[in-house]
Amino acid sequence: MLVGRSKSIFVVTLIFLCISLTTVALRCYVRLRLVKSFGWDDALMVLAMALNIWFATCGLTGSVAGIGRKLDDFDRPQEIEKALFWWWLGQSAYVWVVTIARLSIAMLLLRIAIRRRDSVVTYVVMSLTVAVGLPFWLVLMLQCQPVREFWQRTGDGYCIDTAYIIDVAYLYSATACLCDFTLGLYPIYLIRNLQITWRSKWALAGILGMGCVASAAVVVRIPFLPNYKDTDFLFRPSNNDRSHGSQVALDSSWPGNWRSDFGPEGAQFVSTTVTTPNARARRHEAEGLEEGEVISSRINVQRTFDISR
Repeated sequence: MLVGRSKSIFVVTLIFLCISLTTVALRCYVRLRLVKSFGWDDALMVLAMALNIWFATCGLTGSVAGIGRKLDDFDRPQEIEKALFWWWLGQSAYVWVVTIARLSIAMLLLRIAIRRRDSVVTYVVMSLTVAVGLPFWLVLMLQCQPVREFWQRTGDGYCIDTAYIIDVAYLYSATACLCDFTLGLYPIYLIRNLQITWRSKWALAGILGMGCVASAAVVVRIPFLPNYKDTDFLFRPSNNDRSHGSQVALDSSWPGNWRSDFGPEGAQFVSTTVTTPNARARRHEAEGLEEGEVISSRINVQRTFDISR
């Protein structure tokens, strides 16, 4: 039965699931039908969306089973067992959703990174994401032996100290904030020298910086981590914040639909060319053309930003 926080968890999870489904569907449409360039970053985002459906299913089913309710509100021990099972299953999905979505955004930045140091920063973020995300997932999944002891609580097994889990969660959250802020703010640094108006530059920076929303969700969740020690943690708001953080992190991937062709007539465009001798020669030849004259020779374009006036 959906009452109190169980109802809010159900509603929020459902709303953000619909938003993320719509966002990823539109992204796939643009990449497959308009741009016709479906890359590894898009494939990873689709995988993250599939796992996000898994996470949302755990949240929706778990809220019906009892996540968000106090232990005193349960009539039978079997109901508590079911709620704890969906909690355990959902928290494992959460880590994978955020990790894979972050890798997808990082691979997108590799498409527009020109200099070696820009690529190095992106690879460092990807390495940190995997190096911290995988151990955190293992800790959450294997914190009890046997694993079913987490939701059955028979007393025949054992679970590691929750203080250790919270310490690992703090490390994971700090790393997640660092990676998310880097992925959200570093693109602004990449476009600082584009030959466009400041108005267009600020608009583009705002779109690219939407990834910082995911960082804000992680920061908001940090004060609630100690609630994991509470024996009545199913009722604590940290599960709601965790649901928000996962969905927001996935939604922040929307600025990934780059066009690799020139914009329509009347729009501004900036093309970044590959720095090969042929490319540089063609660029110098193009500088002598008058406005409105068509460049008939081929040009090696790495990425084109299509920006409306």
